[in-house]
Amino acid sequence: MIIRKFEERDLEQVKAICFSAFSLTAFHNDPVFTAEQAGALIWELYARPAVTNSRNYCLVCEDNSEVQGFIVYGSYGELAKLPGRRTASIVLLAVKKEQQNSGKKIGHTLVYNCLSLFRKNDVKLVSVGTDLNNLAAQKIYSSTEFYPALYWSTWRFHSGPSVFPETTTIQAIFGVPEEVTKKNGARLVSFLEDPFFSDAEKQKIREWYLRPKESSDMMPLEVMSSGKSAGFVLLEKEKTVSDLTGRQVFRIDGVYGPDPSAERTLVEGALKHCSTLAKEFTVEMFLRSDDWRGAKTLGGLGFSLVHNSVTLHCRL
Repeated sequence: MIIRKFEERDLEQVKAICFSAFSLTAFHNDPVFTAEQAGALIWELYARPAVTNSRNYCLVCEDNSEVQGFIVYGSYGELAKLPGRRTASIVLLAVKKEQQNSGKKIGHTLVYNCLSLFRKNDVKLVSVGTDLNNLAAQKIYSSTEFYPALYWSTWRFHSGPSVFPETTTIQAIFGVPEEVTKKNGARLVSFLEDPFFSDAEKQKIREWYLRPKESSDMMPLEVMSSGKSAGFVLLEKEKTVSDLTGRQVFRIDGVYGPDPSAERTLVEGALKHCSTLAKEFTVEMFLRSDDWRGAKTLGGLGFSLVHNSVTLHCRL
């Protein structure tokens, strides 16, 4: 069994693993997406960028002249420099279905080699997200000293005959008001949950996430209710998912109101805005798993819970 860097000749084997090795992701759990679409999304969003450009990197496990598994990893780029301590992530870990219970510990070996590379590059903290039901993956990560930093869930709204209040209006704004950067809103960032980072470091991270990016399709919106500002919503178009599924897919990246009671109005405003952009659309939003108020709000607006996840951290 050999662990080595990805080579161009591995492309089709890695792609095939992407389409067959997963069954518990937020795409596989959503009946709106077919299994073929779910596999294609795993490939396009996480694996292909690592093997076709330099955004991330990939190690493969070769055995009997075949790729048996792979791991995609990378640094957080500009974000990694902000706290003053280098951070990185494991983006995707995949093992051939027929090898997952072979006892060869392919996944564990890939993770171990990836962490060794991080240590050599002076990375201080590594994060990885995984399905809450994927106990095999969690066992691998816990054996290499990862610990849970954030439990969260994916909720999705699929357009139907919804009627939105006439009293709610939307206006696009440029950038995010400064007072918003002082709040977490609904933006889930595991770094903000980890005491490894100081309050000052967390503030830098928060501001970075809210800063408009040139390559981003983020739309900062102000929601008006009965002529008064109810707060702000960060709405982002999921271009890759939209292109592959034929549906317009958006993500609510954060809601920022004067108090939690404004959340329904803000999410409703985002849905109303999406309805002006597309006849058929999907909106997704992430919540902390223990956010019962948020869950009640989204459920009342027609969202469905499709997936539960955990983000793990490892201090090096």
